[in-house]
Amino acid sequence: MNFITKLWEGLFGRTRPPKWVQTPTEDDASTDPGYFQLPGSRQWSPPPAIPNPVNEAGWKPCHACGRKIPVVMDETLEDGQIKSFGTWTCVCPFCGASHVGTPVWSEEKKRQEKCHECDAAVGELYQCPTCWFPRGWMRVDCPNCGKPHPIFAPHWVDSCDTFHLECVHCKSEFVSLCIC
Repeated sequence: MNFITKLWEGLFGRTRPPKWVQTPTEDDASTDPGYFQLPGSRQWSPPPAIPNPVNEAGWKPCHACGRKIPVVMDETLEDGQIKSFGTWTCVCPFCGASHVGTPVWSEEKKRQEKCHECDAAVGELYQCPTCWFPRGWMRVDCPNCGKPHPIFAPHWVDSCDTFHLECVHCKSEFVSLCIC
């Protein structure tokens, strides 16, 4: 059923309401253009007329559909040094396929009990048994074009909505700052 829903949304757009919608807030900041409500905070983003262009140099082809997509390199911090495994993890915004290179178990990922995307219990698994999103991943709407996009939100288990979005649809970049 999940495959059919993702295929339908890929062909005809999202038919269910998004998990969260970026809308101007109702308080004093609502008079300032560019403020958006993110999953856990309100942040300013440049107006759509001046988006940051993405750098597609680090994008990899999706193993299922072959289209180039942004990926998160699998890295860990050991003795103050970044150790790269040479693999990557991603969720394709076009076909919905998930790929896990090397599972990296951070403290935040170990504390995650439910999938950020579908709220299913993840137990000891690295990927959700229902939607196959890896731990720490969820879907957000691009502030520039409004289309849904999977992103890695490493601190969402602590309600911090830090993430880096490279939108495949409008080719713009959005960085949500850490609020921890």
